[in-house]
Amino acid sequence: MVDINLHNISIFSSLSDEVLAHVDEQLEKIILPAGQILFNVGDKSDQLFIIEQGRISIFTPGESQGTVGQKLNVFTAGKYFGQVALITGQPRAMIAKAEEDTTLLALSRSTFKEILGADPDLALSMMKELSLRVRYAYSFLQEVENWIRKISSGDYEETARLSSMHNSNDQTFSILAAEFALLASKIMAHDATLQEEVAILKIQIDESRHQEEVEQIRQSVYYQELQSKLKDIRSHSGE
Repeated sequence: MVDINLHNISIFSSLSDEVLAHVDEQLEKIILPAGQILFNVGDKSDQLFIIEQGRISIFTPGESQGTVGQKLNVFTAGKYFGQVALITGQPRAMIAKAEEDTTLLALSRSTFKEILGADPDLALSMMKELSLRVRYAYSFLQEVENWIRKISSGDYEETARLSSMHNSNDQTFSILAAEFALLASKIMAHDATLQEEVAILKIQIDESRHQEEVEQIRQSVYYQELQSKLKDIRSHSGE
């Protein structure tokens, strides 16, 4: 018996009480301490996970083996993830890690297929869910493309403003928006530093050029003649 109402999980909301009771019996409880990896890149992908309590973050793989990269999403109690695995069976492409002590409920692919046979409405619910995610992903990519275009054109300030002001209930979007704001701010600061360094270098070049021009004048025949005449004038003035 699980401590979460499966009727509140969107993909199960259309299932009958009888089918949900069967799902309840088949769910495997997994307890993870904070910091433990639930799955890694390349792991077998045949379970959907429901968070009973705690928090799971999804990361891209890090630069070196065994490390995590960019945080992409955060799932909390009542949320679920891994549903694509029930359909494709492809190896995991991301890393899932417990951010705190977490209790999960795992639904296996075999149980999922069994439920589909008993209640085809689950397939429709799943298709609707995936359709919404595809639509969201398209909007997500359009927004990212807009930010990238602004950064490429040098409009760092506007990118930082737009991404930092972005208000989304989606953790993935919010995390990426914050990253773009930080990136734009860093580029803007770096650009300002470069402009300052260029200005200083220009002053130094102008001063050096000025000194060279002064030296050229001092070495010229005309200047030497003026110096000689000035010397003669001072000599005659002293007599």
